[in-house]
Amino acid sequence: MRDSAGAGETPGNTVRGRQNVLALDVPPRMTAIVDESEDPLPVELIAAVNTREGYTPTLVATVFGYEGSQPLFTRSALEGLERDLVSPHIIGVADWEPPASWNAQETGCVIDYTQTTGEDERVVFGRDYLAVAQGWAIQVTTTSTPQDRFIMDALLEEGIRGLSILRTPTSQDAVTVLAGSVPLGTSATGHQNRIDLGPWRERAAWTRPEAVSLQPDTLEVLASMDLEDPVLPDDADLLRDLTGAELLGPGGLSGDALFLSEVLQVADAGLSVTMYRDGRQSALTCAMFGETTAVLWGPSYGQLAYGHPGEASERRSGAAVIPTAELSSTVCGWLGLGPAWTDDESPVLTSPDLVDRIVSGDTVRLEAFDPDTSLYLWHINTWAGERSLDDAFALNAGPRGHFQVRADTANADSIVLWPADSSWLYRMIEDRVQAAFFGRPVTLDA
Repeated sequence: MRDSAGAGETPGNTVRGRQNVLALDVPPRMTAIVDESEDPLPVELIAAVNTREGYTPTLVATVFGYEGSQPLFTRSALEGLERDLVSPHIIGVADWEPPASWNAQETGCVIDYTQTTGEDERVVFGRDYLAVAQGWAIQVTTTSTPQDRFIMDALLEEGIRGLSILRTPTSQDAVTVLAGSVPLGTSATGHQNRIDLGPWRERAAWTRPEAVSLQPDTLEVLASMDLEDPVLPDDADLLRDLTGAELLGPGGLSGDALFLSEVLQVADAGLSVTMYRDGRQSALTCAMFGETTAVLWGPSYGQLAYGHPGEASERRSGAAVIPTAELSSTVCGWLGLGPAWTDDESPVLTSPDLVDRIVSGDTVRLEAFDPDTSLYLWHINTWAGERSLDDAFALNAGPRGHFQVRADTANADSIVLWPADSSWLYRMIEDRVQAAFFGRPVTLDA
């Protein structure tokens, strides 16, 4: 690959792709790259954000001749992401309106996800824009770190708007034909032309970091141990638990156990999430110490909703030390944050005791939803030093999608369930992680 100087360049700051299908008006803070590799993937062009250090945000456009529908293309793209990426977590799928100049045959689609990339196993955030237009299937992949996405969104979207289609397919272009039907899911509000996201929603439910499984009492001992003189109580159950988790050796606690104990005690910020449903509850707690975070969790959404296996159970907790940069994706995996069509255009009003009833263990069903819909309530609490951020509440209503739980400022006798797609909730959690880490206010109002 090389930069855009030379072949492929047009007058001004515009570059043509290697198949001469797309052109990009390059934003001022980006550099276009012509891909001259023998890669069989139909990469048309690449643009990178001009950065001095760290992970470089990129925009990669692929294009191929195509005969088929947008839902078939969307399903194919989702399957490709799961097949080709390392540890993919599909977060959200939503409608997208391509630039008018593309003359797209249908409403496009955007897919948000995280993946692990590079030798350092960095977690990165991806957003793919899909459209079927003028005989082409176009997939534009934008990637950045989760932390950079807030400041890179506008620039990467400017790059998307700067793409134009130069020609239609000719007899020299290979054409992919996707025929047949794709399972369509009818949303709760009646939209028919949508693929069924159920399989991806289930697979999004919890990819665990490498972890140990411990009794809650064991974790309490580690969290209160004297770091200067780490002496363990003479408790057979405790010693057996630590030995089983490979945290105890002939000389006492292992280095991993001492490190976990230290992070739990000296954390300068943290986040906790409690999940409630039909009288059951589970919690995930994160203690941040600089670029390292200790995470403790009980049964995840995947275990509660789908029976997924895992180390954590009703009687045991999972524990891991992870990079703080991976915290938001870890929290969202535990919550089972996955794609669902959120078509509600208006908020749902309900009684002000909804949260209290779910927390107290009542089985709650709402008239506005299907009576078989199980409601999972999330209570998110974040703190930094002596400062506690405002609590946030959200509701997972399964196929109906996700909702923020907010006070009704106009009516004290009700609360508002405000439709929120899963991608927005991911960003809300990342925003709170950053607010705690950097000691700044939250920017996304929950």
